[in-house]
Amino acid sequence: KDHVISGFQKVSSLQLEDLGPNPWGLEKRFRVTGRLYFQGSSALITEGHKLLIEATTIESEGATLQTFSDDQLLAMNTDGRHGGLIYLRSRELKGTLQVNMYGQSSELQNFLSQDQRNQGYNGGSSGQLIVEIENLSFGRIRHEALPGKGGEGKPVYAFCWGGCQNPILKPAGPK
Repeated sequence: KDHVISGFQKVSSLQLEDLGPNPWGLEKRFRVTGRLYFQGSSALITEGHKLLIEATTIESEGATLQTFSDDQLLAMNTDGRHGGLIYLRSRELKGTLQVNMYGQSSELQNFLSQDQRNQGYNGGSSGQLIVEIENLSFGRIRHEALPGKGGEGKPVYAFCWGGCQNPILKPAGPK
């Protein structure tokens, strides 16, 4: 049975199997008994999962497999999430598949109160890619791994009632 990835698709919309303990720490599996076909300009977003993708054949018309979508790339007032793990297992690959292993950025920050830290939040580490494909004669994987960007540090100001010019209690910390 074949499966076609078209347009923009998140892995949570697919039928995933839970995996038990394994040496790679994989959490979910997406298994196709036939061909996993990526249409041109399509994208499959893994959402930072630790995911095993298995198919007899993987075929791509220049599509993208990516850890986070653009709307998931920025976290507010939290550290960015790790890019997860993608393990590709297939007998053969046809065409070109772009794999982007990005960590989540944490560049967005709201007002920081006195009890919150004054340094920027950390960006998530880039994800990890493992490829186990027997025949790469007709295919190619292009790979890019980037950590998420850290947020700018913010100064913490005193809360004052009248007349106070908001003295800085803590200067801005590092990114």
